[in-house]
Amino acid sequence: MTHAAPNPFALTTRLLDRRGRGYRNLVVAVVLIGLAAPVVALLKWDWRPLLGGLLVMPAVGVGLTLDARTVVRWRRAVLDAWVAGRLDLAVLRDSFTSVKPLPARTLAGLFDPLLTRTPPEAGRQAMADTVIATDRAAVRGMILGTAGLTVFTASVGVAAAAGSAWPLLGVPLGLVLNWLARRPIPPRSGIETAHPG
Repeated sequence: MTHAAPNPFALTTRLLDRRGRGYRNLVVAVVLIGLAAPVVALLKWDWRPLLGGLLVMPAVGVGLTLDARTVVRWRRAVLDAWVAGRLDLAVLRDSFTSVKPLPARTLAGLFDPLLTRTPPEAGRQAMADTVIATDRAAVRGMILGTAGLTVFTASVGVAAAAGSAWPLLGVPLGLVLNWLARRPIPPRSGIETAHPG
């Protein structure tokens, strides 16, 4: 029994809804952390709960990474349909950009990487492979960056709360992870070979 291919239009609608909910949840989490830290500090009359505000940075990193993974899954499904000849990317984009309430920048971020240089049919798979590989590398970088930021802030926070320098031994690890996250993505064949000249 074969399953029908997912509808790219329905996938895009679900993606936009999911991203909207994700950003709202992230804003709520950041506000709650920002409010809870000073309130607890006042109730306990202790400055150390203020260090809980450091959780904002890892929370934002996790939220953005989850959002990026959602976009990567959507882009893979859309590219599969495009490579198979079941989808016109420009038509998909135009059907959503024509809806005025939808955020133009969000839509541009979704479709511009796919439509900058549309290759001939024979080069579609190469372009799709390149886009997906680049997306995966970007998500890996975000994961490393979030891990590095978490290690760094946890080390500093614990050191401050405990009044000890020992937790600061985690700072170099956080910096190394952050450095690895910022390393440029190596060029891959695909778009370039699919578009000679």
